[in-house]
Amino acid sequence: MFEPQLNDKGNSPEMQPLKMGDTFDNQASLEDYSGSLYTKGHLAPKQHQGTIDDKLATYTLTNIVPQRGDSNAGTWNNLEKEISMRKGSCTGTMHVITGIIPFESDSTAPQNIKKMKNKVFAPEYMWSAYCCTAFKSDLSKMDEEFFPTYAAVGRNYPDSTDDIVPKDTSVKGTKSGYDVKKMSLKDLEDILRKKLNKEITLFHKDCKAN
Repeated sequence: MFEPQLNDKGNSPEMQPLKMGDTFDNQASLEDYSGSLYTKGHLAPKQHQGTIDDKLATYTLTNIVPQRGDSNAGTWNNLEKEISMRKGSCTGTMHVITGIIPFESDSTAPQNIKKMKNKVFAPEYMWSAYCCTAFKSDLSKMDEEFFPTYAAVGRNYPDSTDDIVPKDTSVKGTKSGYDVKKMSLKDLEDILRKKLNKEITLFHKDCKAN
């Protein structure tokens, strides 16, 4: 799916089916992913949506990020499932924000790692955080640390340094290097401030109820 209004403001804002061979200046296309090292990763995951229409909406390429397959179908998918499970302990709305950290300009990663078809930038890391202002009062000691907020950062490039997410050297083969590190909301915001060089506050009042 693609969003016609991003190509021309006069176009319909309704999502439209996307065909192989379609190309755009202002958004990614299926052609950009064809033959690349990346799969189509969801920022807002299908499994987090409640209705059929909402699930279908996640397939628009403006909700898609270039993601390595062993992250998309492996460690990051496991995190998305865990967030779905944590939703069961929220007694109100769970607010989830997912984003990326780009490669730095002086990165020595190969060009086809940093950019697809010399057009679409791929991230070095993915991150996600959630906020539940209301949650069960009888959480186990083990679960208390996950509320009201929790966060994680995942590697999207197996040869990234260990400064943000350490690499588990016991994992071998193609699955190696796509680790996900869980952390507090504050720790994630500190990482984003440092990497993006700007002030970052992800949730209003740090997810404290009014």
